[in-house]
Amino acid sequence: MKLELEVLASTNIKRKKPWPKIVWVGEEKESLLLLDNKSHRLSVLYVPSGNTKRRINKLSPLLEHAEIITTTKNGRYVVGFLKSGEVFIWHKDQDILKSIHGLETIVSEEDFIHGKTAIFSSNDCKHIIVILGTSHIYIWNREQTESVLESKVPEIRGTWNLITVPTEAGIPNCDECPECSVEGIFFTHQTNFLKSDFFDFIRTKDFNVDGKRSLKIAGKTLCNESSEALSLPPVNVEWTVIHYPLKLIHPSCKPVYRHGAFITKYADNGQVIAVAANQENPMHTGVLFASPLCDTVLPVSLNGCGSRDPYSQTGRNFWVSDMEWTCDSLFLACSLRNGCVCLLTRLGEPLVIQISWKVSRYGTITLFTIASTSYGQGRRRPNSFQS
Repeated sequence: MKLELEVLASTNIKRKKPWPKIVWVGEEKESLLLLDNKSHRLSVLYVPSGNTKRRINKLSPLLEHAEIITTTKNGRYVVGFLKSGEVFIWHKDQDILKSIHGLETIVSEEDFIHGKTAIFSSNDCKHIIVILGTSHIYIWNREQTESVLESKVPEIRGTWNLITVPTEAGIPNCDECPECSVEGIFFTHQTNFLKSDFFDFIRTKDFNVDGKRSLKIAGKTLCNESSEALSLPPVNVEWTVIHYPLKLIHPSCKPVYRHGAFITKYADNGQVIAVAANQENPMHTGVLFASPLCDTVLPVSLNGCGSRDPYSQTGRNFWVSDMEWTCDSLFLACSLRNGCVCLLTRLGEPLVIQISWKVSRYGTITLFTIASTSYGQGRRRPNSFQS
């Protein structure tokens, strides 16, 4: 299968430090959020003109105190968690900033600074999940009937609740397992009489089962059900654990105890999660398409990630550093550390890509190298790797 792509815009970001995270922000999809949680940096890039807004008046004072900043899945809101326990929500298009308090009253200061922090929000900011370390998982539900934009007060009222983590779930500790990856998503499933809001939370790590190395996908599904015709409990939590042998990814697949060994990304509908299992030898790297709802796993090879040396042990240069699904969840885009980008079909292998820009045509390639491409000249062809 061949996919044709056209480059619509190109710009150079004149910064000495690279941006670890770039996401669409706003409803018009004309701006990109440049995000660096580690260095407390945040900027907005306007794609049509290429101009960068380095300082955002309402957000800049909060950056130094931010533990983590992310966006909703639809990119409409920027959501952040401060070291004080406060959560803030910023709507880019209308430049509206709201805050959420209350978590600091039920969580000790030690818990705030212990372990890795993650935050996930529904598209309408009606539900927010904050994960502190391994066993501290909190859900916030908005009380007001009006939306975040309709509220006239700076603080949004809601209720915080603790989600208990059972011991038998075996949730891995990110502090003890640098390869551990965390991912979550809110999605809605509706039938004739029942509307359910789900949140899926996944941790992946290497694990030893009966003396055999396997990939452990431990997840939680939170269901918030509402129905006028049925009397049902408001919240139901179900824990699931999937063990998948590393040898089924590749016969020579080995455990890798490094940060970034596993990269995870949920599809927008919450039905499938993609797990990139990076290896020191790029020929052994693969992607797993897993369905926590039915405990199904499908492995897919990345065909060496563009490496031409079958015995190479410099696989970290070819590691998958980030992934993102298209809006229809039909394609999965993977970016590699060496600057390459590849596309996979849903549950399928890498596609052959044909890219064109103005009068230039690059031909068919599987992995497209962005870093070495000079669009302005229209003559230089990027490095292409055939699978």
